[in-house]
Amino acid sequence: VGCEVQSNGKLTVSETDYSVSMRNKQVADSSSPTSWVHAVGDAIAGKPELTPVAIRQGETLARRLFKGSNELVDYDQVATTVFTPTEYGSVGLSEEEAVKRYGAENIEVYLSEFSSLEHAAVHREKHISARE
Repeated sequence: VGCEVQSNGKLTVSETDYSVSMRNKQVADSSSPTSWVHAVGDAIAGKPELTPVAIRQGETLARRLFKGSNELVDYDQVATTVFTPTEYGSVGLSEEEAVKRYGAENIEVYLSEFSSLEHAAVHREKHISARE
């Protein structure tokens, strides 16, 4: 999934506070003094590999470079879904991450089940007058 970093050997990683992971992703220390290395999208390890996230990263980087902003991308409320026969969607932190950050007594977990339109249309309960 995703793309590999294409630096063509021009990035001398040993001269920076960055490292390249096994999947050839750039891993950056946010406190790095290196201001000339920037990565967005699939080039960042450990972040969601989703197009809307990459767009947000690019917009945020542009504001930091050209408008002097100190804004960082907030990854806590990223929504995602998987379109397979068993569909799955989520928003926000995982339950495990929320417990780790805030403690089990300070969180509320919500679970909602739904049927896809395809499944609901075929398996819906028929109206009584339609059966007669």
